[in-house]
Parts: sequence; structure tokens; C-alpha cells
Amino acid sequence: MREGLAGEPADMREGLAGEPAEMREGLAGEPAEMREGLAGEPAEMREDLDTTFHVNDINTKLDLILTGDSERISTYGQFPAPGFSHHDLTFASVKLKSPKQRPRIVMHRNFAAVDHDRLRIDAEALDWSQLYNASNIDDMVSAFNKSLTALYDKHAQIVPVRMKKRPAPWLTDGIRKLMAKRNSLYRRYRKSPCAETFSKFKKQETGVTR
Repeated sequence: MREGLAGEPADMREGLAGEPAEMREGLAGEPAEMREGLAGEPAEMREDLDTTFHVNDINTKLDLILTGDSERISTYGQFPAPGFSHHDLTFASVKLKSPKQRPRIVMHRNFAAVDHDRLRIDAEALDWSQLYNASNIDDMVSAFNKSLTALYDKHAQIVPVRMKKRPAPWLTDGIRKLMAKRNSLYRRYRKSPCAETFSKFKKQETGVTR
């Protein structure tokens, strides 16, 4: 048993509690190959960092910066934080490149260029006899949509728009409606300032940002 406790190999008798000799050189059983570069970390990066954990007279490198690709690390370092922590604030700046998005063409109606006065005149001059003379609701809807679409085609034409960036995925239709209502209340307040409108605007603004 002195040669090997419970079948322990001879090369493990040199370490405490079965610890291999090459692991005794590293802290907390750290293998020798990890001491040269943790998860691909260059040895010079480890050596540049000072101890990161300080309590009483104990100063150790408890906080580590690990990376699988050291070429992406542009800067790194640490800041002491004695006012609120025994740990230093460690940081690393990673070089990342976002994939370039290809612009796409979408078709939409150009309501920004609508002449509202002319639109109102043409809308009042529409002939609704086909709608009034329709024999069923389906024909009525068809006649209404036909007249309205013709009006839009004249005053708010469909134009191509080049989209360079995709819309934010978190900006849902529900959030857009809340933002539109918020903006409407703000314009109303600017036009006719009053405490009630301002209160509604602030309440709506809170609903958008929370």
C-alpha cells in the first residue's frame, strides 16, 4: 500500500491526494497546458494582468479573462474597485464585425406627398352610385374598394423604396401603434398646451418605454 494506495500508480504518489506532479505546479489543480494559455489566451495576456482579488493580506488572480480566439481581443485590463468590491473590474474589448446587409427594394404608398386639399376635392366628386345600387354586401365592398383604390393610386402612388437596414426585430406593430399615439398626443399638446393633454402624453410615453 505504500507503493500505491488502493492501486494508486507510482507517479501519482508524488502528489497530494493522488494529484499528478505536473498539476501541482498550477493553482487548484490547473493543468500545465492551461497555464500557458487559458482557452486560447496568450501567456503574455495573463502575465500583464495583476492580481484581481484582494481581501486582508490575500491577493490572487481569482478573476480571469478567457477567450477562444485571442486575435479578436484588441485591449484588456482591470480597474480597482475598493469602494464596493474585493474584486477588480476586469474588461476585454473584442473586435467584432457585423454581417453586411444587402439593401432591398420594397413597394409602398407615398402618403408623405399627398395634397390633402386636392384629395378631399376628388373624394367628394366620387361616384358612389355603383355602391348604392349593389344587390349584396360583397358587391358593395368591391365597389367601395375599387373607388378608394383609384383615389389612392392618383394621390398616393405606389413607389419603390430602397431599404438599407432591416427594421429592428423588437419594434413590433403594437409598439409602433403606441408610439404613433404618443406622437399624436405630443403634437396636440404643442398645438394647444394644457395640463390634461400633457398628462395623457406622459402616461402614453411611459407605456412605450417600459
